[in-house]
Amino acid sequence: MSSNLFDAFNDAQNLNSSSSGSFTQEHIQGKVKDDFFRQSLLFLYQNWHTMSSKALLDRREYVNYLQTLCATSASEERENLINDCLGIINRSGLLYLHGELNKQIRYKINRRKLEKTLQQAVEQRADVLDDAKTVIGEMWDVFETKLLRFYQLHLNLTFDEAEFYTEASDFSAYIFDTLKEVAQRSRFYNQVIIALQDERKNGDSEKLGAVNAKFGQLSRQLLAAHVAVWKLYVDLATEKETSFSAQNLPFDLAKIPDGKNFNIHKVHTADPEKFVEVKGFVEEIVSGQTVDVDLVCQVKLYDPSSKKHVWIVAPYNNLRSMGVEKGAYLIVHGEVHHNSEYKDNGLAIHIDKLSLRDLKPDSWKLSLLDSAKAFYMAWYNGLNISWSLSPHRLIRSERKVESMGAAELVYSPLYRSKTFTESRATYYSTN
Repeated sequence: MSSNLFDAFNDAQNLNSSSSGSFTQEHIQGKVKDDFFRQSLLFLYQNWHTMSSKALLDRREYVNYLQTLCATSASEERENLINDCLGIINRSGLLYLHGELNKQIRYKINRRKLEKTLQQAVEQRADVLDDAKTVIGEMWDVFETKLLRFYQLHLNLTFDEAEFYTEASDFSAYIFDTLKEVAQRSRFYNQVIIALQDERKNGDSEKLGAVNAKFGQLSRQLLAAHVAVWKLYVDLATEKETSFSAQNLPFDLAKIPDGKNFNIHKVHTADPEKFVEVKGFVEEIVSGQTVDVDLVCQVKLYDPSSKKHVWIVAPYNNLRSMGVEKGAYLIVHGEVHHNSEYKDNGLAIHIDKLSLRDLKPDSWKLSLLDSAKAFYMAWYNGLNISWSLSPHRLIRSERKVESMGAAELVYSPLYRSKTFTESRATYYSTN
């Protein structure tokens, strides 16, 4: 029944329509000034209706171009062009995720049908939660299976370029298929959570929020794996020494540090520097300075059941640039500090920073994901957190949205290569 509600939610937004509304190639050409960003948007638009096709890669200019570059003679220029291609490949996935997450902005919404669907979801909240848990579990299993295939290919002493290219092409098609479902489900659960809170079903909204954060975490690993697999293909095809070897690594035996689960209203009872896990909805985000640190991000995490909050701090980081926004469900691992220098000597949790260097020797998977960090970071700056995807706009909410969840899309660089920076400089000097 809950799957039917998910379908009904999409139908209420007319998302099955083939119309692309006013979002046209001419609009992109005329409005988007950044040269590389315009190319990315045009690619997204041209492939909008074929993103889930297995033949997608046969029609993708940048991947075909990437294959051609691998066959050319080595040069600094080729290296820059390859990095630009990998950047475009990653950007296309990020654009697609955000396009699907916020598709309702461009479509007429059947609000009556939407409200009815959300009310049914509240009444059947146990089924909705069970379905969400089942789906995310299955999606993680499929993702692991896909990565295991590349682990096996990397283990081969003889590199078969044609086989790897075919597998990577199929993997990209899978990435877009999965990003689409992740985005659609995140959008659905965001609205159900608001409906649950409106009905004062706060405990249920928190449970669904925690599952929704797993969808957000999966999206980051999907995006990182996408570009990482193509980077691995490039390294092997050009006989470049890779930064990690499957011969010396298990697939994944690394243990990500996991704090002791603490409810927000009990954090004040924790021992100093206790390593904990806390969960809640983002109520406020503030970025500022302290005497010793130029940038500190402070996040007010709210527990609607107890109506208590706790401050989370991240020195030298801005969580907004990662896409974390008000209303997102945030899961944090970190140390409790009762006299935090980053929060006016008050109670705060300092976000744990993963030591990927120490974890990678036990995991080919982490080594693969980390190899994409020049383009996309599965764990932004190593922060040990996960969060639900933040919408650019809420359909059903009386709340004011001061800034939108598109920040990650805006601030994420294509790739800071010589070709990219020179192209931007030339473009802006002549336009």
